[in-house]
Amino acid sequence: MVEKRKIMSLLGLAVIAAVFVFAAHGMITGNVLSSAQNDTTPPGAVPQTGSVQVVQMTMQSGNYTLNPSQVRVNVPVRLVADMNTIRGCYTTVVIKDIGVRKTLSLSDNTIEFTPTKTGTFHMTCGMNMAGGQIVVVDESGNASASTYSPSSASAGGTCGSGSSGGCGCGG
Repeated sequence: MVEKRKIMSLLGLAVIAAVFVFAAHGMITGNVLSSAQNDTTPPGAVPQTGSVQVVQMTMQSGNYTLNPSQVRVNVPVRLVADMNTIRGCYTTVVIKDIGVRKTLSLSDNTIEFTPTKTGTFHMTCGMNMAGGQIVVVDESGNASASTYSPSSASAGGTCGSGSSGGCGCGG
């Protein structure tokens, strides 16, 4: 009889624990669904963390790669560079049409700015050889094509050419 009471007591505790887990799951699921319904993040755009959009930046095959590649207009952006992939002149990052020019280092691998206009903006290294782009979208996820400046696009560089034997850009 005592053994049966212990088993019943343990079963009761297990049922209570299961009910608690399902209730907690329901509350979490409900919160996630309601915040997903209220989320105004455009498709493909970086979700806003606090008051800053954080974007990871790497160098792949001579191009800056951003993850994600879209940000919202009028919301501060923090580009965090992977300095294991960005070397030489590639450490100077220029986004001319947004007014960004910064040389990154191991001790300072972030670029912060607030985009004030929508569009697709070209990025280059300081010697206009590496390329990349960042897309700034409005609240609806639309990016105006009018702000892209083909004149600021990389026309190919001279890395490694000439009598000096190269520029040290890492390319």
